[in-house]
Amino acid sequence: MSPAWLPWGPKRIAAIVLLALALVAILTLAVAPFSKGIVAQWLRLDVESRSRLVFTTLQGPIGRALIDNDRPRLDGILKAATQDERILAVGLCDERGRLLGGTELMPRNFSCRNAAIG
Repeated sequence: MSPAWLPWGPKRIAAIVLLALALVAILTLAVAPFSKGIVAQWLRLDVESRSRLVFTTLQGPIGRALIDNDRPRLDGILKAATQDERILAVGLCDERGRLLGGTELMPRNFSCRNAAIG
């Protein structure tokens, strides 16, 4: 026998709980593909904004190092940019699409031309 404050029996409450859980599972499955796309877009925008920030910050010092033909200073500038744990590698490409310099974790098969296209 159910308590007076409980208008339904335990079996009916269990059925309602199971129905609610099934509904939550269905909604989760329906929303999952959209959330994956939103997260991917957010990550891409984060990487792009971080790249712009690094470019803007390093543009002057790199330009001066190139004008002075100071390779050790250029390497130091690029290496310093990777001190941020979210930046794994930094490379410098010339206007002809050649890699002028890169940090230790810069992929050996990195292509400046492909990066400019993508």
